[in-house]
Amino acid sequence: MTKAFSTAKNLHDVKASLRSLGEWRGASLNVVLADNSGNIGYTLTSSSPIRKHEYPHMGSRVLDGTTSYYDWVKLVPIQFLPFVMNPKKGYYATANQRIVPENSRFDIGASLTNTARALRIDEVLSGGIKQGKKFNT
Repeated sequence: MTKAFSTAKNLHDVKASLRSLGEWRGASLNVVLADNSGNIGYTLTSSSPIRKHEYPHMGSRVLDGTTSYYDWVKLVPIQFLPFVMNPKKGYYATANQRIVPENSRFDIGASLTNTARALRIDEVLSGGIKQGKKFNT
């Protein structure tokens, strides 16, 4: 993954480089991105399994490990992991909240809900933008 970031000139290059990996094998990471052209983005890297049967499970229960019925077939391909660039609302905040829509093909984080922290961050940022406030570090 470091190549995706070290050789990229902008977020379009990052997206293309990540997609070329095929699948992600490593820790799940929320990655917030920006480039010199003013683009902002977010991506999730995750080793989320696709199982043989009864998919998705949404991490909501323990599965019977004494049989191969619930075995993994493969990992979710990286092109199906969330990648957001220049969201319409003007920002992207990550605070351990739900990151996939209700009708997501895969259950990556689908069992999560929007946390109070995520809701408050969104409230502060969207309210500030409506008031014309400029945010900086």
